[in-house]
Amino acid sequence: MQIDDLYVGLDKSNFYLGRISQIFRNNVTIQTENLTLLSPKKIENNYVIPNSINYYVVIDANDGVYFGKIYQSQVPNSISTHENMNTGYREGIFPELRAEILGYIPIGRKKWNLPNFHTAGISDKVYVANVTSIKNFISSVESEKDNEERPLPPFANIIDSPEDLQVKFKPSTLFNKHLMAIGMTGSGKSTTALSIIDKVIKNKFKVLFIDPTGEYSETFSEDDNVKKFILGENAFISSGKLTMPQWCMLFGANKGTQPSVLSKAINVLKHYDKVMNLEIIDSNSDKIGNSNNDFDVKLLHEQIEKLSFSRNKYSKEYEVDWFKKNVNEYLIEKIDYKLNNTKISEVFTTKTSEKDILKYLQKFCINSSDSSIYINASKLGGDNDSGRAIIDILTNSLMENRQKLTPTSPILIYIDEVHRYTKENYENNNLYESGLERIAREGRKLGTYLFLTTQRPDDVDKVVLSQMGSLLIHRLFSNNEIKVIGNFLTDYEIPLVRKLNTGECIFTSSNIFKHLYLKINKCDRKHNSNSPKFISN
Repeated sequence: MQIDDLYVGLDKSNFYLGRISQIFRNNVTIQTENLTLLSPKKIENNYVIPNSINYYVVIDANDGVYFGKIYQSQVPNSISTHENMNTGYREGIFPELRAEILGYIPIGRKKWNLPNFHTAGISDKVYVANVTSIKNFISSVESEKDNEERPLPPFANIIDSPEDLQVKFKPSTLFNKHLMAIGMTGSGKSTTALSIIDKVIKNKFKVLFIDPTGEYSETFSEDDNVKKFILGENAFISSGKLTMPQWCMLFGANKGTQPSVLSKAINVLKHYDKVMNLEIIDSNSDKIGNSNNDFDVKLLHEQIEKLSFSRNKYSKEYEVDWFKKNVNEYLIEKIDYKLNNTKISEVFTTKTSEKDILKYLQKFCINSSDSSIYINASKLGGDNDSGRAIIDILTNSLMENRQKLTPTSPILIYIDEVHRYTKENYENNNLYESGLERIAREGRKLGTYLFLTTQRPDDVDKVVLSQMGSLLIHRLFSNNEIKVIGNFLTDYEIPLVRKLNTGECIFTSSNIFKHLYLKINKCDRKHNSNSPKFISN
């Protein structure tokens, strides 16, 4: 490609800025020939406003064409400059511009690439980038240029472009190294997520939506190819399929004796299918082990009470051990609270048959159809413990099925406000690897990808966050939160995060060679998270 190919039908001399006077490793200095060249003007559909910064330029070099962005503009601080400014003699003022080199097209090539070790040369001519060259560059920012995937419909516009330039991304650019949308409340994070989800669903990708709070219950219409499940209503989970760490998550068992007591009570109920006295349990301890048998969750209270006994070493009789009873009482209160205030006993049952959601997930992994699944787990209470447990159950089940079978099509997993469900794991130095961690580490090999949102990146599990290859960063104010994502941003972008308007974000990804500043286009899907408005009479 030559520079004239970018200015077809235009006189590129109208876009002329000046020549390169200094070269650095990552940027260049441009010497303009006089101040009049920085005057704003309109050439056909091209608005040229070069008297500011943050606009794009094209450099005509001997070894190809370079694409850059102006980040500094100044006039010399001299007596002659002030005199010329006062008299209006603009031709005698020679501004200097600094530009960062973003891309490079070698002679004979058609696609922009990273400049690597290539640099422009002294005296090379510099032009303001027109709309055609900007579109050409933006369309080339994806790293996998040879990927023949069809891009998703546009869901955003480029902010720093001369017109509302829409941008399209291939699915692999967004998702193949996991995607996370970050932003404080009111930053437009949910709008971004819904807009992307809208394009994904309309393009018939397989998506698993896990909704612990029920906020997305009205997001999908009957026209969408999305099968809706409500745990405890039209979908259930076999109580014998959960692991002990998952039961501990569900009931919020602490790190002390509660997990061992809960584990023992569950194993007894699995073995006998009813509440048993400690005397019988002790005499058959070698027969009681961990199994996949179902059990009645409502019997846990009574069974744990039976474990609050000890054998008197003198009378050999079983008596209430008040120390154990007091310790177990708090666990019993937690279990009672869950049983009395949520539908946990209706979700985890002993009679799941064809309505077992884990069996349906297995079919979902095998089936090559383009249908998606929405799972509403709000009947479990919507608290963090319940959400953490249900996410772990579903993601672990999905990963086990993907490992056993040869994946026929990629699956995207969407979870909103993920910080609510991962913080506990790393705070407690838990050796248990959650399902989310497994997918974050190994999911890409099995065609399983994450799309997560959070307003508190500092509370997201460190393993999960470190595996995110693509981020959509919306407005943040907290220094701690900005510090966590600071490594993903340039020095210029870090203070910019506080200044983003609602619906604006910085897209940073290892799949693109330039960060993009986006304005998200809102879709018409519903999301039950809007706050009531203050209305004055």
